[in-house]
Order: sequence, then structure tokens, then C-alpha cells
Amino acid sequence: MDKLRVINNPPETEIQAVDVVAVHGVAGYKTSTWESLDPGTISYVECFSGRSIVRVSVYEYHFISKGANAFTRLGLRAEALEMLEAISMLQGGKQTNIVFVRHDIGGLLIKEALIQAAFGHDADDQHNEGELENVEGKEYSSDDGDLKGDD
Repeated sequence: MDKLRVINNPPETEIQAVDVVAVHGVAGYKTSTWESLDPGTISYVECFSGRSIVRVSVYEYHFISKGANAFTRLGLRAEALEMLEAISMLQGGKQTNIVFVRHDIGGLLIKEALIQAAFGHDADDQHNEGELENVEGKEYSSDDGDLKGDD
């Protein structure tokens, strides 16, 4: 569970809950990846905290992106399953919407996690029951400084 760090977890209310999970890239770190270049401003991940529209829980997922197995298909699959397990434990059986924020290789890790959650393939590519009933994705890019959505 030490791979998933809690940034913000407000008390439960009647307002719809959303979980934000940030996943860093190659040789990234769970906090420095998201720091703003402008001193005195909050990080890109922390900007999700405290929204009054929905109850937002914010987490940063940290993984070791070094080593021979880190970028293999089986290595990504194993890490994706660990991430799903950590998120599942934090959610405690509640079905909340999840927003993934990614950087670099973190996007591949999230993609693999979504495949595992939706379709549930094991190491031999045999189909198993997926963990999530409804998986939907939307990607946001901030390459030019503004968030743009792409389906």
C-alpha cells in the first residue's frame, strides 16, 4: 500500500465522489513529477483537491521504473495489477469514478490497468472476469499549457 500516497481524502458526503490517481513516468517520482515550475503555486495533482462540485480524493501512485522487467509486457501487467489492488483497497468496495493523470510511461501502465480491469486477462492471455463493469477513457493533454480533451 506504500505505493499509493494519499494527497487529499475528504469525509464522505452526499456529493458524488471522484478518485484522482496520478501515475508518473520513467525515472519519475511521485511528488516532483507534478510540481509546478512557478514557485508558490500548487502542483498539477493538488489542483484537483478541494473542488466543491464533487468530493475529490487524490492519490499518487509510485512504482520503480528501472530494471530489466520494468518495460516488458509482463512487467507492466504485474505493476498494473498491483496498482489496481492498491486502488481497490483504498476504495473499500465503493464504486467511485476514477480520473487517471499520467506522465510518460505512466500512460502505458494505466492503459494496461484499464485492460486488466475491463477484460481480466491472466499471464497466458486467458479471459477472466474483469474487475470493473464499465470502463471509459478520456485523455487530456497539456502540451501547450491548456488542457484539451481527446476521446
